Amino acid sequence: MAPERAMQIADTFDLRALPADFYSNPYPVYSLLREREPVKRMPDGALFLTRCEDLVSVYRDAQRFSSDKKVEFTPKYGAGSSLLAHHTTSLVFNDPPLHTRVRKLIMGA
Repeated sequence: MAPERAMQIADTFDLRALPADFYSNPYPVYSLLREREPVKRMPDGALFLTRCEDLVSVYRDAQRFSSDKKVEFTPKYGAGSSLLAHHTTSLVFNDPPLHTRVRKLIMGA
């Protein structure tokens, strides 16, 4: 990918609308994002993190960056519904200590 094209994609980066040429070689775009905008705000307000140390910090801070989706999903699926239970009991949607306990059980299997 030409540097100019990588810059253009990085400037308008949106996970929901990536051009086809991004998929064949995304690394120049990722490199530019890490250098110029390591925490990129997406058009929908979400944050896209590009540096490993930032990702590790977020992953380890369940107080500020919770994976628990009960608050978000309860209005969508209804309190007590089987869909709510299904979408909120997955390992990825749980914070420590439940996440840690279940992960240890799975890792030992």
